[in-house]
Amino acid sequence: MRVFMFLMILTILTVLVASIDAFIYKSDLITEILKILSFAPGTNKWMVYIFLFIGFIYPIVAGIKGKLQKNGMKS
Repeated sequence: MRVFMFLMILTILTVLVASIDAFIYKSDLITEILKILSFAPGTNKWMVYIFLFIGFIYPIVAGIKGKLQKNGMKS
């Protein structure tokens, strides 16, 4: 459930920012989404992607850890 919420929030925020960019720069929504998600060398987008990856992995690890603790206490 945590991973689903993370992906949903990420998608909603990406579309929101892309739609604002499309309105400001008078461009298409798809073009702006591709600009946001593109990995261009020389930019500092890699830092954002690293933190997104950490934010994606953390709920998975926390969920597995919670399930293991829950199952361990039952036995």
